[in-house]
Amino acid sequence: MAKLFGFAAALAAAAFGAATAATESSASVEDTCVVVDFETATSDFTALNNIVTIIKASSSLLSSYIDDPLVLEDQTLTEVDFSLLGIDFTLTPTIDSLNVTGLTTLSPKQINVTGSNTLDLGTDFTGDVSVA
Repeated sequence: MAKLFGFAAALAAAAFGAATAATESSASVEDTCVVVDFETATSDFTALNNIVTIIKASSSLLSSYIDDPLVLEDQTLTEVDFSLLGIDFTLTPTIDSLNVTGLTTLSPKQINVTGSNTLDLGTDFTGDVSVA
């Protein structure tokens, strides 16, 4: 699953030119951050939607990036601090065992620009997903 998100992040970075900004060693983060108007980046979203079409057409492509079943064991997640009735608590979530099958039935939807700074993202599943 992490490979899929990494793959998607790499595609998004390439589409918006973030990869070239990251190579500029003299620029600070504040210098390289710019507001992107999604409504003017139509060619970028056309390219991303073409990639979505390819992924949907080739069922074996997605399975090369996603392990099915996805099995996680003995994973400790980041602590969560919260307060309840004036008492501070720290929660440490731990996954003893998680088995997810059917992730290769994931079918991404087309990316729709709904405003200058908003997107509509989604996915469908073409089969059953099971979590145990």
